Amino acid sequence: AIGGTSLNLPLDASIQPHDIIEQELVSDWNPILTPLATERMYWKADYRITVDSAGAVTVKTGPPGSETTVALDTSTFLTTTKEFVDKRENKCQDVAEIDVGALRTAAGWSLTKGILYVSSAKAKAAATNCNGSGSWSHTAAVRLTNGSQLPSSIEGGFTIATDRPIYVQGSYNTLSTSGVAHNGNDATTPAAAVMADAVTVLSNNWGPNSSDTKGNDVVGNRHATDTTIYAGMISGIKPTVAGVSYSGGLENYFRLLEDWTWSNPDKTLTYRGSMVMLYPSEIATGTWGYGSYYTAPTRDWAFDTLFKDNPPPGTPTLHVPQRVGWWHPE
Repeated sequence: AIGGTSLNLPLDASIQPHDIIEQELVSDWNPILTPLATERMYWKADYRITVDSAGAVTVKTGPPGSETTVALDTSTFLTTTKEFVDKRENKCQDVAEIDVGALRTAAGWSLTKGILYVSSAKAKAAATNCNGSGSWSHTAAVRLTNGSQLPSSIEGGFTIATDRPIYVQGSYNTLSTSGVAHNGNDATTPAAAVMADAVTVLSNNWGPNSSDTKGNDVVGNRHATDTTIYAGMISGIKPTVAGVSYSGGLENYFRLLEDWTWSNPDKTLTYRGSMVMLYPSEIATGTWGYGSYYTAPTRDWAFDTLFKDNPPPGTPTLHVPQRVGWWHPE
């Protein structure tokens, strides 16, 4: 009546926060009618890598309405044949594995905004052998390896997002763009983030210890070693008790699958970043439990103060409308 315009926020009461990591919907192609499209990590990404159920890889780029498929080679950094048992989930994880270090030097992969979206649907349909560790049901997931030095981007920083569970194997973002060790206050180290249905940390010893092949006797033979991560995290939880928002507490925000304590001298998980629990997990829905599939590390955790002025690419923003004054024109 007085000529004012409406404020349409991307996430309203009808939208679940998990939607920001989901793949595109038909409605996204009209972002005026669907403001969520401006916040979905799929559309924020420079590139979207998807693996279908048969293992075929597609790379897309561009905004809603102008998305195109591009012929970029993923063979130097993407593997879709590896699998391992996640005892918390009691499932075999068939992973689309990203060698982050190889991506950093891959020809043709030029990041502007510094955001990569990855999703996989490749998982065996029936319960079957999982890397020599017996018969398990399977699910598709994403794994990051060799991530000590991240790809650079024009706008700075590097974020990887997926609608699947993600596994971060080994130390992550511990070197600057020039290859210098992160000293905790180095502005040349990318502001990084990982956003997923759930985040599981696998230590530096996961690969050398051949942990992919160890499915049942987890605490006894999956020994962790000291591991360091510099990255913000957005992850989901699975309440331990229905109707109660508890999933092991903040100290168990990171899902773990190794022995950091019992039969292994205390090992440290060093973390600098920001932990955000934005939604319930929709895929990784195994409940938290201590001792049967992991023991806790020594936790050296703190907020990354670099995020105060330099948040990771694609960081969701909070809009708070506040009426500070109004008038009615005569």
